[in-house]
Amino acid sequence: MEGFRRPGVQGKIQQGWVIDLALRGAGWISRVIGDGGASIVSRVMGLILASIAVNNVLEGIRTYFG
Repeated sequence: MEGFRRPGVQGKIQQGWVIDLALRGAGWISRVIGDGGASIVSRVMGLILASIAVNNVLEGIRTYFG
């Protein structure tokens, strides 16, 4: 992959902080967006996951037969 850099120790610490903040704030975020918002977020994330899966399958087929 061109332009892809692996994070060093500092990058991993920053990623950990972001994840920690997101997990600690999950209850508050849930209260703010409510059940409807959580349902929408869940559907959008499912759609994104499905598109990534299809992309990986197609890439695997291209690699195998190409």
